[in-house]
Amino acid sequence: MTLLLDDTEPAIMVLTRASSSASTADLLNSRSRGTTFKVTPALLRTVLTVALGSGFMFGYHLGVVNNPAEVMKTYFNHAFFEEHGRYLDAKGVDLFWSLAVSFLPFGAIFGGLASNYFTHKLGRKEMLLLNNAIGLMGSAFQIWTFVSHFCELFFLGRFITGIYVGVIAAMAPTYLSEIAPVQQRGYIGTSFQLSVVSGLFVSTILGLPEIFGSKHFLVYLFVISFAVCILQSILLFFCPESPRFLLLFKSDAFAAMESLRKLRNCPDVSEDLAEIDNETLQNSDDALNQNRARSLLKIGQVMRKPLLRKMFLISLFLHFSQIITGVNVMLSYSATIIQKVFGSQKHSAQWTCAIFAALIPFTVISALLIEKLGRRVLHLSGLVGTLCSSLLVMFALINPGLEDVPIKIMLISGIALFMFFYAIGPGSIPWLMVPELVPSSARSSVTSFCGSFNLFLVLCVTLAFPSTDDVIGPKLFLIFVSGSLVATVVLYCVLPETKGRTSDEVLMSAAEESFRMCRCLKRRRLLSDDICIDRDADPVF
Repeated sequence: MTLLLDDTEPAIMVLTRASSSASTADLLNSRSRGTTFKVTPALLRTVLTVALGSGFMFGYHLGVVNNPAEVMKTYFNHAFFEEHGRYLDAKGVDLFWSLAVSFLPFGAIFGGLASNYFTHKLGRKEMLLLNNAIGLMGSAFQIWTFVSHFCELFFLGRFITGIYVGVIAAMAPTYLSEIAPVQQRGYIGTSFQLSVVSGLFVSTILGLPEIFGSKHFLVYLFVISFAVCILQSILLFFCPESPRFLLLFKSDAFAAMESLRKLRNCPDVSEDLAEIDNETLQNSDDALNQNRARSLLKIGQVMRKPLLRKMFLISLFLHFSQIITGVNVMLSYSATIIQKVFGSQKHSAQWTCAIFAALIPFTVISALLIEKLGRRVLHLSGLVGTLCSSLLVMFALINPGLEDVPIKIMLISGIALFMFFYAIGPGSIPWLMVPELVPSSARSSVTSFCGSFNLFLVLCVTLAFPSTDDVIGPKLFLIFVSGSLVATVVLYCVLPETKGRTSDEVLMSAAEESFRMCRCLKRRRLLSDDICIDRDADPVF
């Protein structure tokens, strides 16, 4: 039975009636009958604002220094000479640049961890607004670096921008997951990764010497990020707050109902409210303990709950599997890798732009397949594909005939295949699945910690790659291949499917699986004990 909610009723009555009328079984039956939701104007506007605003800037800042790297090194060396009266040697320039690049993921770790506390206090939307102020500050420092020729300011700007990126990594996927209908969660979730790769592509194009990649126009690369932060801040005022946050953490049923009505463009949102409230009921031991279920669970509390601990560890391993593919080496050092073969910075930059451009349609393919094949199949297929294509890139780089046309084709094909398999699986699935694996009470803590863990791994790879490449050369791809193989095997054994299921349904399925495993182990133990007893008994003739 579906109830039409009345604004004049008290909030508690509304939730009680919604919960009683739309039980978990009813919600499952309605989804199994093929209930569909159309994309409403409010939902589309919110997705575009969050995904194309936050996600775009996430990718933009990751790729903005790739193509103009050599120009920036020369620029900062001249600035260092003007300030200190001497030039840096080659090692000093490389060290300076490695620090400048690594300050972004270093700041992102702090941003991701801090976002958990502030998001619980302010909300998803308000946190993104506050984060834009941080982004404006980071862009302003980087702009002032090129105006004042004070190169040390660039470090501060990159660190503050890293905090901004870390908050995006933790909050944007969570916000998108909480405003999306269950049936469209895959499509809406992959919009974040689509906007990330779009930002990477745009920053790569703008970094070409013919556009903003020359020393006189470098400042405009950061003026653009300043402008996008202002634009998204304006658009966020027209977006609703997450209804899950309003109901579960603010206990404001009317505000949650209004938010859902805007997002669904429908006066009857009883089933959506019931689904959210059922999450609270099923995460509490009894009705008197619901306030604890509505409270924010910290990582320590998550680790003390066996089922949530399992989902948290799976979430961490999902992000580990994304980084261990070696994607950051491909993205951050693709120009350097291609330049080893083509020998021309111009050609390598053009090929880098072409590869990043291919990421966009590859991610669209992932969005089209994600609700048909499921998250698990796409992620595991993507891991196997990146593993094989990494081997192809490694064989091309260690081949002595780098100038041969077949070797060049092998290298470009390997990188293109890597980007394809990364886009359909490991690129988007971790950001999408982690909010789906845990309930709302633990979602903010888990997503922020996993986002920070992801960016910590990015920092480690960024710092370790140049020196490791000097020591072992292209054979370092064996590290990524081995790691991808381990991640594939582990996730094949433990990763659940979340397509078309709420977090409660995923947890219930995991609990049933754990129960079956415990019963199986218990039976084996009893059988083993019986065998031991029979062996110790006197033989019967």
